[in-house]
Amino acid sequence: MNNKIKELEYIADEAELAMLALTSMLLMDYKGVAVLQRKMHEISQKAHQLIAQETHQRKDAVFKTELDTEQYHISV
Repeated sequence: MNNKIKELEYIADEAELAMLALTSMLLMDYKGVAVLQRKMHEISQKAHQLIAQETHQRKDAVFKTELDTEQYHISV
């Protein structure tokens, strides 16, 4: 799961860098630059959402393991 989160962080970072590059004054005259900026922002946002989901799932898995272990010790 760590690799998945790292890959998602990389995607988010790259999308944010691309958005920054697309803000160059040299590109403002080209049609479609604003659309590309918006799409890169959407990709970055989606990557951050997936990171949050993965982090939440990991916390749930750890909590479940701790709960199962606690219940096992109580029954023994």
